[in-house]
Amino acid sequence: MKKYADIFVFILVLAVARLLMTIPNFEPVGAMALFGGAMIGSKRLSMAIPLLALFVGDVIYGLFISSYMSYMFSFSFAMVYLSFILITFIGRRFIGKKAGMLKILGGAVAASVLFFVLTNFGSWIYDPMYTKDLTGLIQSYAAGLAFYKRDFFGNFFLNTLMANVLCSALIFGAYRLYATSFKKAEAISA
Repeated sequence: MKKYADIFVFILVLAVARLLMTIPNFEPVGAMALFGGAMIGSKRLSMAIPLLALFVGDVIYGLFISSYMSYMFSFSFAMVYLSFILITFIGRRFIGKKAGMLKILGGAVAASVLFFVLTNFGSWIYDPMYTKDLTGLIQSYAAGLAFYKRDFFGNFFLNTLMANVLCSALIFGAYRLYATSFKKAEAISA
């Protein structure tokens, strides 16, 4: 576990940043899942650590926002966690420890699209307002896009997608800088 302590600190920073964000859907949770999946070698820990950070943040939200607590026990919430697990897999499988900017960008875009597709698909399955046919499925995705229009910056592309891209670039870049300077410091002291 000690070898993952520095990675855990970076994930913790993202988890705290999430609690401080005030722009809806502009959160670093996708980056947290991608980073954990890519950087933690243990398959179980690469899922568990980011999931735990997400869950603790959700509990904190629930303590301060009573309606959020009821959301935590909904089908929609389960779909968010399923997408988070799959995003961790994207980080693990497609980005990896030798992450280049193109892999990180691709992973962040894939994470955003996956989240949108899966959570709105879940809404279509669970919400009785949608007919269980292609028309209802299209309506659920259209409603999902309309949901983003209520956000501060305007839509899916400027919120979820840009948050994933920006936060992923920042966290992977910061970690690379940290790891590089830490290795240099070790070499100097040796």
